[in-house]
Amino acid sequence: MAVTGYCFKNAEEIAPFLESQRGITFDMSSEIAKRLGCYVVAGYPERLPQPGDSLAPEGFGLPSASTSSSTSEAPPPFDPSPLEDEAIISSAPEAQLAIPPPSDPSDLPPSFDEATAQATTTPATAQDGAHKTKGIGYNSALLVGPSGDLLGNYRKSFLYDADRPWAREGPGFRYFDLPPPLGRLVIGVCMAPWNAYELSGFVKRVGGDTLVVPMNWLEPELDESDLSDEEREELENLKGPEHPCLSNLNYWAARCAPLHDPSPEYSGPPEGREGNEGSKEVVFVAANRSGVERGTTFSGSSAVMRFGPGVELVEAFSRGKEGVLIAHVL
Repeated sequence: MAVTGYCFKNAEEIAPFLESQRGITFDMSSEIAKRLGCYVVAGYPERLPQPGDSLAPEGFGLPSASTSSSTSEAPPPFDPSPLEDEAIISSAPEAQLAIPPPSDPSDLPPSFDEATAQATTTPATAQDGAHKTKGIGYNSALLVGPSGDLLGNYRKSFLYDADRPWAREGPGFRYFDLPPPLGRLVIGVCMAPWNAYELSGFVKRVGGDTLVVPMNWLEPELDESDLSDEEREELENLKGPEHPCLSNLNYWAARCAPLHDPSPEYSGPPEGREGNEGSKEVVFVAANRSGVERGTTFSGSSAVMRFGPGVELVEAFSRGKEGVLIAHVL
């Protein structure tokens, strides 16, 4: 949520800040998009639609089960075991640690369920059904085009504890087809459960080109018990605000493992889409907040990565950096 903060205790606290799809966040995003000639994705607390509201397109979900396209088939469950002790981004001591515990403000503990990974089509299936009808709004992200028009709106599909007091569950992941080079854009909010790989699995199924995730991610608590004194000292030096949080960068990359784990079914574009065999890449944009809210420290480190046969960290901010991150990915 780009302009409101995230740490609300209950529905009453957040109620004054809820806005329509064409509220102050849209006005800000529209102005930026027109001024810079770009696309803007921004998170915001969306109020429930009211009569007369002009709503944005919700994008496209997975094809129905009756569709014959290969993109409708659930991929096999991804095996996370090779990633558990492997540094993805860097060989620095912080990155050599095992993937840290979830650091979303109220992320769920890792628990890989193979049946869920095979059968789930949207994260909505993992939710308590009450969250589909209760709540006073949605944790949403809007998409604005270079003309300043509202092109899409995504409602967070998997709620965490911080969302549950006020938010309803969205209908599931969605994609939006944009002109090259952005191509097929998928928007997420914060991510989905750890070992189910639902968000990156969705990107893989629909042949996504770009994944943009606005988030409120915390500083991780790292287990330093197995480190030597020298490694512990070096790790402390990397924890300053002038350094990116390598643990979270690795963690985000690990959550997108299906997109950079080489597999034949994703070596090229899905059926019906143009492209060369072996050329498939996905650009991942993590827009994370920095600073402190109500005693909660956020890890910053907004980043752009490129996923193909491996992971390339294109650009990243430090923990304490606020600004405009420019990354060249073509």
